[in-house]
Amino acid sequence: MSDDAAPVSAILVDVWFDVRCPWCFLGKRRLERAVKMFAGDQPDIPVTVTHHSFELAPSIADRFNGSEAE
Repeated sequence: MSDDAAPVSAILVDVWFDVRCPWCFLGKRRLERAVKMFAGDQPDIPVTVTHHSFELAPSIADRFNGSEAE
């Protein structure tokens, strides 16, 4: 950070994800690790993560008889 940059007082992160999506779950876990690592390096800067639900494929039935590839 340069000397003329304003100090960061807080970081707000908004995350949209589908709770049924395995890739979203992996991303959530990676974000949690990143926030924890950041807190270790920058303990004076709080990070607030707000999760929002977003359905990636609303037309998919609750019970799907196809394979993972389908």
